Amino acid sequence: IARGGHYSYDLCVSNRHSLEKHILPYFGSRILGDITRKDIDGWILALPEEHGISAATANKMLSLMRQIMDAAVFDGYIPASPAMDVKPLIEKPERRGAFTVEEIERLFSVSWSSEMAYTACFISAFTGMRMGEIRALRVSRIHETGILVDSSWSDGAGLKCTKSGRSRMVPITKRMHTLLSALMKGRKDDELVFSLDGNTPCEDRRFSGPLKEAMEKAGIVPGERKLTFHSFRHFMNTQVVAAGVSGEIVRNVIGHESEKMTDHYLHLEDSELGAIRSVQLDLTRGIRRHTV
Repeated sequence: IARGGHYSYDLCVSNRHSLEKHILPYFGSRILGDITRKDIDGWILALPEEHGISAATANKMLSLMRQIMDAAVFDGYIPASPAMDVKPLIEKPERRGAFTVEEIERLFSVSWSSEMAYTACFISAFTGMRMGEIRALRVSRIHETGILVDSSWSDGAGLKCTKSGRSRMVPITKRMHTLLSALMKGRKDDELVFSLDGNTPCEDRRFSGPLKEAMEKAGIVPGERKLTFHSFRHFMNTQVVAAGVSGEIVRNVIGHESEKMTDHYLHLEDSELGAIRSVQLDLTRGIRRHTV
């Protein structure tokens, strides 16, 4: 942080958990100078089998171990890092699930047990907003034609900046604004939209539970696709790309991180946002809402 970098509270908590669960039980009683490359190699190879974690997670443990050893070298405790030449495991990333257009149409046409959950899922499906961004959304950020996404909520860190560290304007349709208006009724500008009291964000389960129920009603089985709330983000990203919306607009509106991303998102013309709004209108045209 002192050198201008960023280190989030969430990452701190995650690293502490990794240290206590995967590193200290194996190396905690060892003298730093006695730990060899072979020791670390055997440890990283055993992690998936002994702890049931993925290769990607195991590689994160290796990265953390390297940071520890690099610090030991810097402080003069050991002459060289035994973790430096340990090869990471080969990762086979799982394909994340995304709803189909037909599934989305069925999902938002059945009755839901929670109006708040319906609205949260609807907004996420057609804007690509993350769960944390939905939970942190305040009344003042909602405008008739768009949402200013400038914060996120984490149960560990509370209110924080977005994942990319940048704000963005997300276009919405009249239908989406009407749904949000129903939740904003009686709320002050600085109060949360997706909250029971306006001050505390709703828990994840208040969205995930009703979503699961609605999926069952709509005949949608997650199966190997592992459909979750986050699948809405993948759905929207897929649809805007398929519609031919430029990569720059997609990144700026959906909020993807990219080395080439600029502050252009603050200056998108309405005609540019209109390309996204056109996709939103096409996707929602076939939804015939049942009474909640």
